[in-house]
Amino acid sequence: MATEVQNPETCALIQRFTESTDGLVVLLESCAGEQWHATCPGEGWSVGTVANHVSGSFRFITGLVDSLANQRPLPETTQEGIDEGNARYALKQTERDQAETIALFRQRSSDAIEALSTLSDQELEMGQPFTLFGGRIATPRKIIERMLIGHIQSHRAGIEAAIAAPK
Repeated sequence: MATEVQNPETCALIQRFTESTDGLVVLLESCAGEQWHATCPGEGWSVGTVANHVSGSFRFITGLVDSLANQRPLPETTQEGIDEGNARYALKQTERDQAETIALFRQRSSDAIEALSTLSDQELEMGQPFTLFGGRIATPRKIIERMLIGHIQSHRAGIEAAIAAPK
C-alpha cells in the first residue's frame, strides 16, 4: 500500500528521496557478479556492502528527523563517532547477495517514506543546533536534503566508480 502524503513540501522531499533510491536500485540491479563485489574507492567496501550501509542509515536519519519535528534533543553525534561506527560496521558486515540487498534496500526506503510522510510545513522547519552541522541549526528539511538524499548521492558516486573501474 502506498503512503499518502498530505503536505506538498513533504511530498516534494519524498519525491526527491524516491528518485535517488530508485536510481540507485536501477544501478544496483545492473551490476554483474564481479561488479557487485568490486571495491568502491572512497569507502574501501564492496558495492553490496555500500548499498547495505546506505539503506542501513535510513532509520538513524529518519530518527533525527522525528526528534527535530517533535522537539526532542538530538544525539551528540560527531563525524568521528560516525566514522568509528562505520569502521565497526564494515568489520562485522557479512556480504548479502545482490537480490537480498536490493530487497532490503527497497523495504528500508519504504519504511523511511512512511516515517517522513506525515511531516507538516511547521515540522519541516523545527530546528535546533546539531553537532554534525558544526553546531548550526538543523531542521528536518536540512536533514532530509543533506543526510538522507545527500548520503545516497555521495555513495552512488563511489558505486558508479567501482562499477566503471577496469577489471
